[in-house]
Amino acid sequence: MKKTFLYLSLTTLSLHAINDDGTLTNAFTLTGDFAYFKREQGHHHKLIIDNSTTDCNCHFPSCQTRKLIHDFPFEPGFKVTVTYTTDYSIWDFSYLWLNTWEKECYRNHPGALIFSVKNPSITQDFDGADHGSATYTASLQNCELNYFRYTAPRHTDYFSTAYVLGLRYISLKEALDVSFTKNSNKSSYKVHTTNHIPTLQVGGLLAWNSSHTFTWDLMGTVGIGFDAGEQKTFLGDLNNTMTVRDYEKTGFSTPFIGAAALRATYQPVSYFNMHAAYQFIYLTGVVLAPDQLVKSSSNKRVYRAIGAPLYHGLTAGLSWSF
Repeated sequence: MKKTFLYLSLTTLSLHAINDDGTLTNAFTLTGDFAYFKREQGHHHKLIIDNSTTDCNCHFPSCQTRKLIHDFPFEPGFKVTVTYTTDYSIWDFSYLWLNTWEKECYRNHPGALIFSVKNPSITQDFDGADHGSATYTASLQNCELNYFRYTAPRHTDYFSTAYVLGLRYISLKEALDVSFTKNSNKSSYKVHTTNHIPTLQVGGLLAWNSSHTFTWDLMGTVGIGFDAGEQKTFLGDLNNTMTVRDYEKTGFSTPFIGAAALRATYQPVSYFNMHAAYQFIYLTGVVLAPDQLVKSSSNKRVYRAIGAPLYHGLTAGLSWSF
C-alpha cells in the first residue's frame, strides 16, 4: 500500500514543474469560497406617504427606496473557481451566487396614507388608505472567464503585473411590491425587473509577493455589457378586482460594468492555499424595479434603464492544485 501511494505521488508530481517559490505550474486549481455581500445605491422614490403630517415645507414622512436599500443586510453566498496556471498565464473561470436581499417597511394611519403627493387619486385604494406596506427584493449572480498574462513569472519578482482579458455574465433581478389597505380592500402595485448582461472586459493586476508564502493582489476590470432587460408591471384597484396597469416591456442597453478586488493569499505548500478578498462590482444603465414606478394617471408603458447599483463584499476560502 505504501509503495502504491509513493508511486502515485511521484507520478502526479512528475506531471507538473515546481517553481523556485514552491508553487505548481501547468496545474489545475479548484477553489471554494464563502461570500458575504451587500447591495448599495439607488434612486429616491417615496412609496408610502402620510399626508396628515404636512408642514410648511411639504415634508411627508414616508417609506423610501433609498432607505430600504441602505437597510439591506450583508447576505451570504458562495463562489467556486476553476483555474489553469502556467508560469506566465492563468485561465480563470468563476461563478458567484448570493442570497436574495430583502427589506420591508410598514405604515399605519387610518385614512391618511397616499402613494403620490401630486396625484393622490391615482387609484381609489391608494388615496386615504389605512395601512401601507412595501417589500423590495434584489438578487445577483456573476459568472466570469478571464485570461491573465503576466509580464514576468508570477512569483519571481517582488512585484509582478498582468493584463486581463475576459468575459463576464451578470444576472440581476429585482421586485418591488407596494400594497395599500383601505377599509376591507387591499390593492397592489408590483414591479419585477430582469437584466441578462453578457460583457466584454479588460483590466490589470498588480501582485506584491511580500514573502515566500504570502501574496497581495490588486485587480481591476472595466467592461461594456449588452443588456436584454425586461420589466413587468401590475397596478390594481378595488381589492385588485380592477386592473389599472398590467404589461410587460423589454429593452436593450449597454451598461458599464466596473469591478475591483484586493486579495491576500497564504500558500504554505505548493498544492494548497488559503485566501481572502474584498470585491466591488458597479453597474450603470440597468433596469431596476423602483425606477419603473409611474405616479401619474398616464397609461404610458415605461422601460427605464437608469439604475446604477453597487455590490461589495468579502470572499474567503481554500484552493487545491493538482
